[in-house]
Amino acid sequence: MAQLHALKGVDAAEWALRVDLAATFRLSAREKWNEGIGNHNSAMIPDTEYMLINPRGMIFHEIRASDLLVCDLKGNVVSGKGELRKVAHHIHSRIHLMHPQAQVAAEASRCAEEQGKFWQYHDALFADQSKLDEAGLVQTARGLGLDEKSFQSCLNAGKFKSQIEQDLQEGNKVGAAGTPAFFIDGIFVNGVRPEAEFEKIIDTELAAVRRKL
Repeated sequence: MAQLHALKGVDAAEWALRVDLAATFRLSAREKWNEGIGNHNSAMIPDTEYMLINPRGMIFHEIRASDLLVCDLKGNVVSGKGELRKVAHHIHSRIHLMHPQAQVAAEASRCAEEQGKFWQYHDALFADQSKLDEAGLVQTARGLGLDEKSFQSCLNAGKFKSQIEQDLQEGNKVGAAGTPAFFIDGIFVNGVRPEAEFEKIIDTELAAVRRKL
């Protein structure tokens, strides 16, 4: 269980994020989702250029809110005790740099789905990626005729936050740190690839199945 008192000098928003992130490690350990010391979860601290990440060498079920490191996107540890694993920082910082507001945009899309307009909302976000802050997300919902009060309530409550975080963890676990990413009969294909590469994998897998018949 995460500590119930905040660290000295840490504001309420960061402490709440620390507690949430520590809880994801405990949940991962309980459900046996890649428990270990070489795996990492991270989160951007709101309205900053800093991220929280677990230090190298700590087992998931041991991690407390106060154990998390604060580092910048260049890999400099700002606060916290322990070693920052460089490979983990490289992967996670790239994700955060690609779209610092990607998670809340994903949550907003799920809120739009509740009102039957997931793909319309999805397409609108990609059409204008300058509107990924909260005000822009609500504006997009309004433009699509969504019930603004219900949408904003869903978003502010973080209704789909844990599901999105779980999706991200599962993607990281199998090496899918970006899009597009494909799995063909368990074989990971990362990024844009020529059609011939897909055909080769599919033909090989089909041949293997035929040999077993």
